[in-house]
Amino acid sequence: MDYLNPYWTSTTRLKQDILEASVQGKAFDLPAGEARFAAGVGYRSNSVQTRPDKAFTPDAGYFADIIGQFGVLPVGGRNDVREVFGELLVPVVRDLPFAQRVELNAAYRFSDYNNAGGNSTYKLDANWQIVDAVRMRGGYQRAVRAPNVVEQFGPPTLVFDSAVDACQSNVSASYANIAGNSNRTQVQTLCRTLMGAGAPPVTDPVNDPRGLNTYLGSNSGSLNSYPSGKRDLEPEKADTWTAGIVYAPSLDLPANTRFTTSLDYYNIDIKGAIGYINANLTYQLCFNANGTSNPTYDAANLYCQTIGRSQVAGSLAVPTGVFSTYLNQGNISTRGIDLQANVKVDVGPGTAGVSTVVNYLDSFKRRVGPGAPLLDYTGFAGGYYDYKAFTTFSYQVAALDAGLRWRHLPSVKPQDYLVAPCTSTRCFADTASYDAFDLYGTYKLSEKFSIRGGVDNLFDRDPPVTRGIPGSTDVQNYDIIGRRYYLAVSAKL
Repeated sequence: MDYLNPYWTSTTRLKQDILEASVQGKAFDLPAGEARFAAGVGYRSNSVQTRPDKAFTPDAGYFADIIGQFGVLPVGGRNDVREVFGELLVPVVRDLPFAQRVELNAAYRFSDYNNAGGNSTYKLDANWQIVDAVRMRGGYQRAVRAPNVVEQFGPPTLVFDSAVDACQSNVSASYANIAGNSNRTQVQTLCRTLMGAGAPPVTDPVNDPRGLNTYLGSNSGSLNSYPSGKRDLEPEKADTWTAGIVYAPSLDLPANTRFTTSLDYYNIDIKGAIGYINANLTYQLCFNANGTSNPTYDAANLYCQTIGRSQVAGSLAVPTGVFSTYLNQGNISTRGIDLQANVKVDVGPGTAGVSTVVNYLDSFKRRVGPGAPLLDYTGFAGGYYDYKAFTTFSYQVAALDAGLRWRHLPSVKPQDYLVAPCTSTRCFADTASYDAFDLYGTYKLSEKFSIRGGVDNLFDRDPPVTRGIPGSTDVQNYDIIGRRYYLAVSAKL
């Protein structure tokens, strides 16, 4: 069978220029030691320029004939920042009982962004060496993250999303156009407004048993989402508090056992977090699933305004969907504990070791936009695990370093329940826990050459199914490739 295979060329150019000058040295002497400083100035610019082939542009006459490809618009943009900074390390006390060393570290940076104005960041940290084996640390930091070039200048980009169409009557969502919804009349009125006057009648039980229309169809929850950049984004601002303890004893243990551990608490509050709202949550907020985001069912609501529906059929088919932009969504607050432990033991001619890092997430609360509720994502899909652990078993002997890495992620609940809880007619399965193992090894052939290899996903673990839907998973947190091997040679010139 004859077919046409088009050839195209698209180019994306990312450019970054960095210029920095700094000085450091002794500031002054104190009874506890020498105070030191660092200061400097800097300049950074970032630019992006994307030029898709004409075959990808939506106005190309033959665009629809290229199966599996979707429109991409040209995009270009640039941002830059000028900075001045300073840092001071001050020894407070030294060689006192239960205070072998106490130090304070203060820093300040002023950043002037060409499209976000001036912003200050600063920190104050303290380190307290109580005895040889015990050190405490903590501090406060104000941090700023400016929007990147994609968040500012990115064109509308097609993302395949999933959503419950609240205008259908054959769904189980409590906020949708179903008989059990006490606000059904308001839902239908809002749907009619979003569809326009050309859409079919609101209800026709004989010809349209699903209610308003066949919008998504009875077996499909897919929906086109088109997030795009927003030039006037403000920088994110975060306030972080930390406190921790490090224990590194010098003990006379068998097999020359060495042990260190640290425990750190963190509390982070981010204001003006940058992101976009996915299609499903957009529909939930537009149709007042939480009872507060759109109580009057107003089509002019912030979230409803991003929903596009066919003004002829009322459907969600291309080119309609959810047209969201990156925005300063609201705020994120999170707190938790990080535990790290390391043990090394002499075994035979080499050294065996076990190191583990465990994160306990006590809370992760997020407000996705103005008027939206503050939701606690802890224990839900999307990377918000109650805890997670990364452990490495290693053995080193002469020129050989080999080991096994183990990553454990516990089960999580589907995000559908953040706004609309599980009911007798609408429930999704939790995502199962996940364990993945990687085998690695490095052999140093000489001072300049080494060889390394390994097996990732050693036991060929499949990613867990999300929401109980076959074929659905979280590609950002689970391995979708399977077992794979690698071998490489490194050389230092």
